[in-house]
Amino acid sequence: MSQMNAAEGGGRAFRSRRLVLVCLVGLAMGLAVGCSRERALPPAQQALLQADEAGVLRLGVYGDPLGLTPGLALGEFGRLVTNLVHAGPLKRGPDGGFLPDLFASFVPTQDEQGNLIVEGAWRTGLRWHDGTPFAARDFEFTLQILAASETNSPYADLARRVTAVQTLDRGRRTRVVFAGNSVQFLDLLTVGVLPSHLLEGQKLEEARLPVTFQRVATPSPPPAEAGSGTTDARLPFAQFPVGLGPYRVVARERAQFVELEAWPGQVASGPAATLPEGRSVPPFQRILVRCHPRVEGLVEDFRAGRLDWMSVPPEIASRLEELRIPDVRFVRTPNPACLVWGFNTRRPPLDRLPVRQALSRVVDRPRLLNTLAVDGVIMAGPPGGERLTASAAAAPEGGPSPADLLTQAGLTDADGDGWRDLDNKPFTLSILTNQMNLGRKAVADRLAADLKTVGIKATVEILSWSDLIGKRLRPGQFDTFLIGLSVPHDRSWTNLWHSSPPVGESLNFTGFTSPALDQALEAWDRVPPGASPTSRLAEVRDILAAQVPVAWLVQTRDVMAFRTRLEGVDPTRLMAEQDLLTWSKGGPASGLASGAVPPAGTLPTPAPAPAVPAPAPDSGSGVGGSSTGPGDGPAAPAPVSSPLPASAPPSADAPVGSGAAVVPAPPGP
Repeated sequence: MSQMNAAEGGGRAFRSRRLVLVCLVGLAMGLAVGCSRERALPPAQQALLQADEAGVLRLGVYGDPLGLTPGLALGEFGRLVTNLVHAGPLKRGPDGGFLPDLFASFVPTQDEQGNLIVEGAWRTGLRWHDGTPFAARDFEFTLQILAASETNSPYADLARRVTAVQTLDRGRRTRVVFAGNSVQFLDLLTVGVLPSHLLEGQKLEEARLPVTFQRVATPSPPPAEAGSGTTDARLPFAQFPVGLGPYRVVARERAQFVELEAWPGQVASGPAATLPEGRSVPPFQRILVRCHPRVEGLVEDFRAGRLDWMSVPPEIASRLEELRIPDVRFVRTPNPACLVWGFNTRRPPLDRLPVRQALSRVVDRPRLLNTLAVDGVIMAGPPGGERLTASAAAAPEGGPSPADLLTQAGLTDADGDGWRDLDNKPFTLSILTNQMNLGRKAVADRLAADLKTVGIKATVEILSWSDLIGKRLRPGQFDTFLIGLSVPHDRSWTNLWHSSPPVGESLNFTGFTSPALDQALEAWDRVPPGASPTSRLAEVRDILAAQVPVAWLVQTRDVMAFRTRLEGVDPTRLMAEQDLLTWSKGGPASGLASGAVPPAGTLPTPAPAPAVPAPAPDSGSGVGGSSTGPGDGPAAPAPVSSPLPASAPPSADAPVGSGAAVVPAPPGP
């Protein structure tokens, strides 16, 4: 599948220290100036923002969710909203395993050739947000459009590994057959299903809804058709999607808000997707995502009690905590984004383990973290293992010094000029990183300064993301590279470290190979896994820590702030993977008093769907959630492992890869 995107998402990448200064000055001044520059919300949404009711959830984000089309690249906040609007046959559980979603139950098996087969029974009463009944044909259409070359989906490679889709029992059951066996195939089944009756014959990236869907908020005139001078009044599907999830989009204005409403068909015909145990309806009747182009406005809305939850820009998290806002809790959750310094293990002297060990040890990680000005932790090795304290990172205990390791490996100052030579010839180490990220440039300069302390001359080369990956890393034309990698501790790392991944493209730019590592990764990637994911992770982590194909530098953290009245926030899960269906607000009973909230937007309330025959009794032997193998994300799945390219502007949550196996993810430092 297409594993990489040209933009880094989440709006959490490095911002300059100037932004931090501006934010802090704004806080000190009460943020009056910053807020005055933000456009006021329309009256209906302003009323929602002021409605501190149990049935209204108000979320604040710095940026905009942008596109909400499942199967395409999504931003971090886009994934959060997409998980509510769309639903797939399966979804990820809090432990990383797979649970049924649109499937009522599913059974993964293998055929005689070892190919994965997934058979599932669809839930009854499924209806799209326009009232059209769901059909198994919609799922087949979704796989076809994701596999199409013109779609440019990060799931394309996985969708092309589907060899058969069989509709059984008059559309009540579906069997999917894959070429091979990989947990990444189950991740494909977490992608939100697309409505064939609305998208048939259109390109997914350019798809629009029929004119019967009215525009709710018009931030700008509809776009003109190229060369025609006319405008297209149809709503773009990416902005106003129609899904099967528990919430539908009823109003939206870019860089202002997204308003969601609990899908009205859920009470009558049952939930379109799985709800937590004990819930028969979604916990909130309305969800308002307030989008702030200025961080000052985001903070002011939260301080004034107009938000229940906010994504905190990590640059100001600590200072915001110091304000001691009453009845507010701050939570830091681990993020898979890791800043790494990778070594070309095919090129001397980096093919020598002592050299890689020396380079990793010479790095002053605490100073790097300060250089980045992000909320993060210093890494001792791959994610999921030990993290270093600042003192330990600055002065590792035990073993030879970096200088001694380099000397033992043959890097010595042969001519007495103060710089180390290789084979009696001058030696210079290059560090490659990408444009559009001032933080990485500053870190690369810091690495060059650290190398100077042990007599290694280093140069820093800044390239476009496409040139860095396509012209230098893939063909192996480099010494070292500095990039962000998305490496979740509970997902397969096969594409990142396997010498020749059986599924998807290889992102093992370092060229490091190890038969033991390949075997552990293959066992980790099978369904069911060849051993427990925890034991495989430990095995893989130990090999990488010992062989040092990269120096692990810093891992970022998500920072959330929310009212203590808000219950159910999971401090162990990423912001984009939070299950809002488990949240609730204490106080009055859930649900809104009559007239407390303005009516839904102008999207039509669907007529009751035609009766759908009850499915035949499930003759299968399995139940949902039988898979425990690691892999990829939620409804717009979170990434497994991938490089993180150039950073996005702070005012827009740039596209982030969504998908299985190896996909771009929330940004690295």
